[in-house]
Amino acid sequence: MSDTPWSLFDATVAEVVDRTPNLRRVTFEGEGLRDLADPGTDTRIKLLVAADADGAAEAYRAMGSDAASMAALRTLGDGITMRTYTLAAWEQTPTGARVSVDFARHDPAVAGPATRWAEQARRGQAMRIVGPVRSFDGEVGGREFRAAGLGREELLLVADHCALPAVERILAELPPHARGLAVIECPTPEDRLDLDRPDGVEVRWIHGAGGCPGPVLAELDAWGTQDDSTPQPDAVRGDDGDELFWEVDGEEARRVWVAAEASVARDVRRLVVGEKGLNKRAVAFMGYWRTGRAES
Repeated sequence: MSDTPWSLFDATVAEVVDRTPNLRRVTFEGEGLRDLADPGTDTRIKLLVAADADGAAEAYRAMGSDAASMAALRTLGDGITMRTYTLAAWEQTPTGARVSVDFARHDPAVAGPATRWAEQARRGQAMRIVGPVRSFDGEVGGREFRAAGLGREELLLVADHCALPAVERILAELPPHARGLAVIECPTPEDRLDLDRPDGVEVRWIHGAGGCPGPVLAELDAWGTQDDSTPQPDAVRGDDGDELFWEVDGEEARRVWVAAEASVARDVRRLVVGEKGLNKRAVAFMGYWRTGRAES
């Protein structure tokens, strides 16, 4: 049993596949990855990206196999940079496990260290991952959305291209009775994914917004208005006959998850909390990058 919720995991690149013109999946493999937990939905992991991709294994050996704290990992020096990504997939193998990470591809002029690394990624290169530990007895943290216990709430999910891997997992893990709206921005129509989701969740795509709040807010203008003509899902009941839905009403009858450029997240928050009166306890807003600043 581990006494820490996260740890360092050594891995190597096993496969590189472009899912769309602007979304590249890199799959890592390693014996130790079998101990990396996969709590689901928007679980965050961190990649320690070496500036010299081909010399990464030596750089990782130089830093050692332990880190005193997350703060120490943020001050690794010029040779290694820590960046946050969604755990897109975890799969056990006969010799360990595989972990997949999806990288949004950017113009080289604004690309950060992780994006530049992904552009040259190839089989056999070393990577060090900071992730949740499977044997930790407790909440490992690192995620904002939880599908368990979802009841009659009207969902709103807003994601830009970088957050597409997170919203993809959220939609795929929603219970069948879930209902709501997902607004997703991506660069081109060719970057859309065929997303697995419940029938009651609508997906709307925006192309080329590039961090501008306007197109997203336009899609949300009518969100949250009650339409009595909309069929409501039948109650899901357990073995004892009790409903498994949460009992929600009023402001808590809606739930929002937003991961986007900082000004987009800010303006969506103002709309749903300020104008539509949503309870702050039912929202998760992540403005994790800013226009004009390289982050990934």
